[in-house]
Amino acid sequence: MQSSSPGIEYARQFSEAVTTARSSAVEKIVQLMSTGFPGRDVPLPATIGVREYAVAHHAKAVLREGAENRDASVMGRAIDMWRTVTADTAPRADADIITASSENAIPLKHVPADMPVWAIGEGHLKGADDGLTAWVRPAVTAARNAGYSWLVDNALAIVVSLHPRQLNEATSSWTVGPLPCTVYTDYYAFGELMGKDLVHEAAHSWLNDCLAVTGDTLDGPAEFWSPWRQRYRTPFGIVHSAFAFACVVNYLSWLREHSDDARVAAYCAQRIADEQDRLTQTLPGITRSLEVVRDERVRQMVQAELETALAGVGA
Repeated sequence: MQSSSPGIEYARQFSEAVTTARSSAVEKIVQLMSTGFPGRDVPLPATIGVREYAVAHHAKAVLREGAENRDASVMGRAIDMWRTVTADTAPRADADIITASSENAIPLKHVPADMPVWAIGEGHLKGADDGLTAWVRPAVTAARNAGYSWLVDNALAIVVSLHPRQLNEATSSWTVGPLPCTVYTDYYAFGELMGKDLVHEAAHSWLNDCLAVTGDTLDGPAEFWSPWRQRYRTPFGIVHSAFAFACVVNYLSWLREHSDDARVAAYCAQRIADEQDRLTQTLPGITRSLEVVRDERVRQMVQAELETALAGVGA
């Protein structure tokens, strides 16, 4: 039986607006590809879901990469990728995430991002990498059971794995605006534990979409200290951190109660304490940053996750 994420009802309220905005974005990308390749069929799918939305942005990035390098063959790969995803009309199964390794993905040098990124290729759409599926599938399943099924289904489509890590090592993960609904992450051999990174980055992607449809940029000076980045950040960065790390705490709290592996439970207990401490340190900045949020639904979505994550702390 699945639990329920505390912020999910507020997140759902953006569904229609986000779907409309995503469809518009995909239509523009298809038009861009059609203009670049007038002799090629660049179809617009009847239904645009999170999978099409994510792949369209990968195709756009590959198209730009080829154009910057004056490489028509790379540009053609963008069209092939898009044609492949639009030709796949099979219903999306649970945990049906596109997986790739950074080692066999396309490195992108011309995407405006402060972290390294890669694009998937046509081959990644034709079959899952069994080695990656071994941890991605249980990670997605655990995230769904923890109450984040709606978030995963609507804000996660592509996982690009980076480096395997031991349980005593920290993992790094990120998502970037130009490639929405794509997660780049290191990984542990414990699939259920990796649900924390998928939920974390899906939270960033969904919040970005919500802010885009509300037109709220959360502008302001970088005056709030972030213990995660070890620097001062704007309201935008602080609200993102509050939402994403609150989701991590709530996911790990569920996992600690449901995992049969003592090592996973011990990891959860320590990580929960660490993140609760960081959230508590940042609480004054979070409170002031949330005052900048104009849309009440966004504020409630973040506050619901945060209040649950900090319930009982300091009591």
